[in-house]
Amino acid sequence: MKRNFIVDQEIQLLKSTDFLNTKVYADTLSKMIINTPKGSPFTIGLFGEWGSGKSSIIKTTKESLEGSQTFKTKFALFDAWKYSEDAFRRSFIISLSKELNVELNKREYNLYANHVQQIEEFKITIPRWLKVIGVTIPIILIVCYIAVPWVKANVLSLVSLLTLYIFSSAVFLSLKKIIDKDLLTKALSFVQSLIHTKYNEERPLMFSPEQFSRAFDYIVEKSTTDIDKLVIVIDNIDRCEKHYATELLSTIKGFLESNGKVLFILPVDETSLKRHLREAFKADDREADEFLRKFFNTTLKIKPYQTAEIYVFAKEVNKKFALNFSDYTLDLVSKEYASNPRRIIQMFNNLSAELECYPDDTFTKQYETLICKLLIAREEFPRYYTLLSKNPYLINMDEGIFNNLHPGIWNKSLGNFLRKTSVISETVDIKIISQILSNSIVFNALPSEIEGYINNLEIDEINKFINGDTEKLSIVTDYLIQQLDTYKERNLIGNVFINSLDILMFLESEKLLSRTINMRIEEIIKSSLNEIFELKKDLSDILTYAVNIQEQGRSYITGNFLLMLDGKFEIEKPLQKWLDALESAIKIYQDEKTLMRLADNFKKAYEISPGYLDRNWSSEKIASLVNDNLYEFIIQNLTTLSNEDTYFSDLKFILEHHQPSEKITKSALNQVNQLYPDFTNKDVPEITTVIENINSLLSVLNTDLSSSNELRSISNLISSSRAIHNPTYPNHRQYDTMHNYVSETISAQSDIDLLLRFYFNIYRLSLGQIDILPFLNQVVAVMIYQEQLNNKLIELINSKHDIKPLFGVIIKDSSYTDNSFKLLEAVFTETANSVTDEQKDGKLIEILNLIENNDGHKEAMINFLETISSNDKTKDSLSALISAKNKASILKLSKKLQSLAIDKVLDGERIFDFSNNIDFLKVIAETGSKSHIAKLVKDIISKLQHKDQHSNAISIIREIKNISKTESNRIIHELENQSIESISKEEINEIINNLKAIAKA
Repeated sequence: MKRNFIVDQEIQLLKSTDFLNTKVYADTLSKMIINTPKGSPFTIGLFGEWGSGKSSIIKTTKESLEGSQTFKTKFALFDAWKYSEDAFRRSFIISLSKELNVELNKREYNLYANHVQQIEEFKITIPRWLKVIGVTIPIILIVCYIAVPWVKANVLSLVSLLTLYIFSSAVFLSLKKIIDKDLLTKALSFVQSLIHTKYNEERPLMFSPEQFSRAFDYIVEKSTTDIDKLVIVIDNIDRCEKHYATELLSTIKGFLESNGKVLFILPVDETSLKRHLREAFKADDREADEFLRKFFNTTLKIKPYQTAEIYVFAKEVNKKFALNFSDYTLDLVSKEYASNPRRIIQMFNNLSAELECYPDDTFTKQYETLICKLLIAREEFPRYYTLLSKNPYLINMDEGIFNNLHPGIWNKSLGNFLRKTSVISETVDIKIISQILSNSIVFNALPSEIEGYINNLEIDEINKFINGDTEKLSIVTDYLIQQLDTYKERNLIGNVFINSLDILMFLESEKLLSRTINMRIEEIIKSSLNEIFELKKDLSDILTYAVNIQEQGRSYITGNFLLMLDGKFEIEKPLQKWLDALESAIKIYQDEKTLMRLADNFKKAYEISPGYLDRNWSSEKIASLVNDNLYEFIIQNLTTLSNEDTYFSDLKFILEHHQPSEKITKSALNQVNQLYPDFTNKDVPEITTVIENINSLLSVLNTDLSSSNELRSISNLISSSRAIHNPTYPNHRQYDTMHNYVSETISAQSDIDLLLRFYFNIYRLSLGQIDILPFLNQVVAVMIYQEQLNNKLIELINSKHDIKPLFGVIIKDSSYTDNSFKLLEAVFTETANSVTDEQKDGKLIEILNLIENNDGHKEAMINFLETISSNDKTKDSLSALISAKNKASILKLSKKLQSLAIDKVLDGERIFDFSNNIDFLKVIAETGSKSHIAKLVKDIISKLQHKDQHSNAISIIREIKNISKTESNRIIHELENQSIESISKEEINEIINNLKAIAKA
C-alpha cells in the first residue's frame, strides 16, 4: 500500500484547509491591526501552545491585509530562533532590511557591517635562534667560571674581551653603513621586525543602542512611504535561550516601539515565555505576568481545542492526504495529542513510516492501531518502551506488579495512557505484540529478557515470568523444545541442550507440563539418554522427572536408566558418579517395583561401601531394597556383636524396618551361636554386653521360631552355668568353678531388666515353647522386680501373645498395681489355665481382707472384683466369700459387690440358709432393693413367730431402708399380734410408724 506523508508548514486558512476553525483568529488579528491607533507604536501577543497553528494564523492575516486596497500594510518576519546564535540587534537589522528590500546607505551599512582595520603594536619579538644564543652563552660562561680554574683566574680579562667584541661589532656596523647602504637597510629592517608588529582585525562597528535605533528608523522610513502600517512578526522567541529571549523583549520595548508606523506581533507559547522570564529575572509567576502585561498592548489567545475538534481535524487530514488510517487510530492519536495539531501531523508521518516496515498489508491493516499505540509509547515514554521491548507482557500488567518489577518507571501520564488504551492490546496474542516490537517476520515470541534468563539458567526468574499464565508457559516450553530439537539435529548435545532440558524438568516438577509436552520431549531425548546420563554430573533432577512422567505412563527414562546402571555395576568398582546416581535413584523412586529392581545394584554398592545405607529411608523403601543376598553378605561379615561393628549396626537397622525370612533369621542366630558357643571364663560385664546386643537383634524380630534350635541354643547359653578357670590352675578343669549368670544377676540385684527383656524375647519368638518359668520364679522371689516383670507381661498381652503358661507367676503377684490387676484379670477371666480354683479363691480372700483393712489399693481392688464378677464361676466363688463376711466388711464393698452376694443368697428360698448370719441379713435390710426386702420379710416373720428370735427380728427391722407397702403391712401385722417382751410398747409403735413412713416414701 502506498503511504503518503504531510509537509508540516504554515498554510493559508481557507474553508478547505481550516479544519480547526482557526481562521477566526486570523480575521480578529486583521481587525486588530487595522484598528490600532495611528501614529502610536503597538505590540500584540498571539498566545498559543506549540503546534496550535499560530504560524498559519499569521500567514492568513498577512495575505489578507496585503491584498487590501483600503488599508495598506507590509509584513516582515524575523525568526528569532534562526538567529539565536548571533547578536540580536545586528541580525535583526540585517534580516529586516532583506525582508523589506531596503538597501542601507554607506553610513547606515557601516553601522552593522563588519569593518577591517590594521592594528600596529610595539612589542619585542625575539627569534628562536637568538633566544638560544642568548641563553647558551651565559650558561657556558658560568660553567667555565666554576669548573675551569684558568677562566676563574682571568674572569676580568674575559669580560674585557666580551666588551671588546660587542664594541667591535658596533664599529663594524657603523663602517658598513658608510660602505654598503643596502646592507644597513636590511639590518635595520631586521631590528624593526623584532620590536614592531602589524595585523588586521575585523570588528562590528555597531556598539551603542542609539546606532541600532537609528538603523531601525532608517529601514522603517524607507519602507513605509506608501503604507499605513508596517507589521513586524518576531517568531519563535519561546524556543530561544532565556537570555536571548529577554534581550529581544527588552530591545523591542526600549527602542523599536518608538516608531508609530510599526506594529509588532509576537506569536509565542505563553507558558514557555513565562518560564524564561522567571529564570532570567529570578521572578515568580505574578511578576512574570506583570512583565507581559507591560510589554504587550493586547493579546490574542488561541483557546484549547476540544477532543471532538481534534478528532475532526485528524479525520480531515487523514482524508485530504489519503493516509487511510482507521477511525480507531485517528481516535487514539487525537486523544493523545488533543492540544497539539502539529504533533498529530508528525505522528501521522511517523506512523506511515512505521507501517512501511511491514510488507504484509493485511497484517498492518489488522494491527494498525496497536502499532500506533506502541509508537506513541516509544516517543512519549522511552524508558517504559525499552522495558516493553524486552518483556512484551508489561503492556497489560497491573501497576502494582509493574512497580515491584521496575520501580521508578510508572508515573501518572504513563498510567493514564495505558489505562485508556488497554482495550487495544488486552485481547491481542502476545506473539503479535512481540513481533511488532521486534519488527521481525521470522520472530521469536519469547522476550529477550526471558531468553537471557534461560541462557543463564535463572530458573526462579523464569518461574516468576510464567506465574501461572498458560500462554507464557506455552511460549517458554515451545522455545525450550525448539532448542532441544535444534541442538539434537546438529548433534550438539552439550550445555545449551542440557540447560534447556533442566528447565523443562523443573517445570514438570512444578506440575506445569502436559502429557503432550512430555511426549514431545520424549521424541527428542529418548535416543540420546545414555549421552545425557554421561553429561549430567547429578542425575537427581532427571530421575525426579522420570518419576513424574511415570504417572503419565511414560517410563522410558526409568527403563533406560536401570539398564545403564546394570552395566555400570558389572565392573568391580563403578565410578563414584554411578554410586551417587544409585543413591539418588533410591531416594527419588518410591514404587516397590523399581526399588526391587535396584536391589542387586544396591547390594553391590553396599559391598563397596558398607556405610552406604541411609538411616533416613522409610521402612517400605528398605523392605524393597533388601533381599536375602544382602542379608547373607552382612551376616557372613559379622565378627562381633558390637555397635561399633558396621555390619552389626546395619543388620539391626534393617531388621527394625524389614522382617527377613525364617531362613535368614535362623542364619543370623546361627552366626550368633558360632560367635559365642559358650561363656567359659567370661565375667559378668562381658556377658551383659553380649546379652544387650543379642537383645537388640531379638527385639526387632517377629519370626515364628517355635521350632528353632538356634533360638533354644541362645536361651541355654544364658541360662546355663559356665566354667571359670582357677587362676592358679588355668589348664586343669577339675579346679574350675561353675557360675550362673542369672543367679549372679538376681543376687546382685542388677541388670534384671536386661534379663527380663531377653527371656521375654525368647518366650515371644518361641511362642511359649521355650520354658522361662524357672527364671521368672526367681525374679518373683525378689519383690522389687515385680513391676518390671508385670510390664513385660503386659507387652506380651498387647502383642496378642498367649501368656497362660505364665499364670502361675502372675497369681503370686501381691503388688496390686494397675498392671498387676490387668494381669490378674487375665487369670480370672480365662477359662482354661494352669491356676487352680484354690489359688484363685486364695487370691480373692486376700483381696477381700485387704479391702476390709482399708488397704491403699481398696478402690482398685473393688474395681477389679467387679470386673471379674462377670465370669460365672468367679461370681459364685466371690458371692460365697462376700456373704461369709460380717456386716462391717460387707458394707466396705461397693453396692455392686453387695448386690452380687445378695442376689446369690436370695436366689429361690436360700434366704433361710443364711438365717443365722444376722450381720448379712442386716446388710440386705440396709442396702437391698424392694425385691430383696420381700425375700427378707419371710425370714423376719419367721423370727417374729419364735419368741427366742424376737430380738434378732427387731434388729433386722430397724435396718430396713426400702420396703413396699404390702411387705410393711405384713411385718406390722406380726408386730401387733405377737407378744414381744424384749422391747416396750412405745418402741414397737415407733418401729411400726417408721415402717409406714418408709413404705409411704
